Amino acid sequence: MADEQDLGSCVFWRVGSNPIFRILYFDMSHTKKLMMTLIMASSFLVILFLILRAAGDSGQPVLSFSRESGFYDDPFYLEMNHSNGTVYYTLDCSRPDETSMLYTQPILIEDASQNENLYSMRTDVAVFDRALVKERDAGTPEDYVVPDSLVDKCTVVRAVCIDELGGRSGEVSGVFFVGYDERPAYDGLSVVSLYTSPENLFDHEDGIYVTGKVMEDYLKKGERVENDDFWWWWPANYRMKGMDWEREAVIEIFDKDRERIMAKNVGIRIQGGGSRAYLPRSLNVYARKDYDGMEVFDEGLFGLSYPQSSFTVFSGGDSRVTKLEDYIPGSLAAGLDISTMHFEPAAVFLEGEFWGFNYITERYDEAYFAGHYGVDKNNIVMIKEGEVALGDERDIKLYEDDLAFMKSVDVTTKAGLSELEKRIDLESFIDYYAVQLYIDRRNDWPYMNFALWRSRDAQEGEYGDCRWRWILFDDNSGAYGPASVSSNSIANTREVDYVLDNLLRSPKIDERLRQKMLGLSENEFEPGRVSAFVDEYYALTKGIMHNEFERFYGDKRDYDKFFESRVYRFSDYFEKRSKYVKEHLEEL
Repeated sequence: MADEQDLGSCVFWRVGSNPIFRILYFDMSHTKKLMMTLIMASSFLVILFLILRAAGDSGQPVLSFSRESGFYDDPFYLEMNHSNGTVYYTLDCSRPDETSMLYTQPILIEDASQNENLYSMRTDVAVFDRALVKERDAGTPEDYVVPDSLVDKCTVVRAVCIDELGGRSGEVSGVFFVGYDERPAYDGLSVVSLYTSPENLFDHEDGIYVTGKVMEDYLKKGERVENDDFWWWWPANYRMKGMDWEREAVIEIFDKDRERIMAKNVGIRIQGGGSRAYLPRSLNVYARKDYDGMEVFDEGLFGLSYPQSSFTVFSGGDSRVTKLEDYIPGSLAAGLDISTMHFEPAAVFLEGEFWGFNYITERYDEAYFAGHYGVDKNNIVMIKEGEVALGDERDIKLYEDDLAFMKSVDVTTKAGLSELEKRIDLESFIDYYAVQLYIDRRNDWPYMNFALWRSRDAQEGEYGDCRWRWILFDDNSGAYGPASVSSNSIANTREVDYVLDNLLRSPKIDERLRQKMLGLSENEFEPGRVSAFVDEYYALTKGIMHNEFERFYGDKRDYDKFFESRVYRFSDYFEKRSKYVKEHLEEL
């Protein structure tokens, strides 16, 4: 007879003593429940695995270096500690991947300056063809040469760990300076190391630091462009602007005590006008979420507490010999009622090679005005050379209306003067012009290289009053020259600056400007103060500027004496200028 047994979801049967059971039916409802339970459990395990993997607890590659970036007196071996996977690394600043060098044993880190020059040997980073410049009658060419001796260097190591499943650690990098205790040229200076995949700088089509395809196409077409008579305005890759010409890089900054104060993934762009064509170049540096999740720099540069979102590694602009033209007024006039930038002297290493003497400076961006003046960053309007630099395009009307008013208002009347002071911070106007006139700013000023700012709408606080205030920048051309010492800059500037000319019709404004310029001669620009400033600057920079001259111009003349004589012209200028300023103020 048949024998039936119920085993949960299944019923089996057999006949007599036949040991073979046959399935009678299968309860599918139980099966569905079982399958759903298994699926949910599996999903939970997968999610748990991913969470643990992200946390580095389940085999996610972890990588670290045995030494931190910095300055070392003696060579050492760098170990790359990792939990699992294979470590790949580069020494040429390129991003590491599976095609890079395989790490198998500690790497000897020694003075990299003994290595052959690499990136400093490129001749596509500027217009080296002096014959071409002369042929096109495009101004005086620079005598750039590739270095004929080894330049100072540091070792840049970039590494990543990759496991069998393709899991990657975060990139770990370091920059190592060995033997710099015996190089006094760097004493007292901050040090900036910037490195990025070399193609970001030097690729013919996309590199931001080279003449590149842009200049190649320009020369092939043979078409004349604006400012074609000056080679430094010729189209080139390094003249391109905007986000399309921003490149991701890593910046590490060491203060004068050799403590690392910044290590961050950033965006970099070439900065400047005509100076973009000269070496070394200025670079704007940006914090962005796209690079490391942070849109500000955690580290407080210049000892400032406000969160900065960008700064500039400034080469000096058109001041290629002394780099003092902006540094003097920006530093000595910092206490006046005008916007000025902090300057931090620094030696720069680009792609691990010495690339000149620069300053780390603030930038006039929303963070600057919000941080210094307490104005909401979305309520800031900045005009630069007649165009909106910060704010909305519609803000240009605010400026144009007030500009027309400043040119035409009758400041000899009480009503006119009162209305003027509602629109501008008169103290800021006077301080700005006093500085520019004292140094005899000319050539590309005042119709270029001028800027001012205000709050768009009224808000609480001293600077939320919607009045225009002036910004000091770009004093590195057309000032301090031999002819400037005795120049009657007030009379000369009134001929071309209609705002200044009109406002000085007010006896009150005229007298306040006179008193401010006299005050500069006795305080900010007092000859003894300037002389002490210049002495300190020369002692700090004579060694590093020797290295820069040799780096970009070779060893063709006595740059040490040349540099010294040019630096001390500033002491001489302010010594003599004080006398002439007082004479001209009495004559007016």
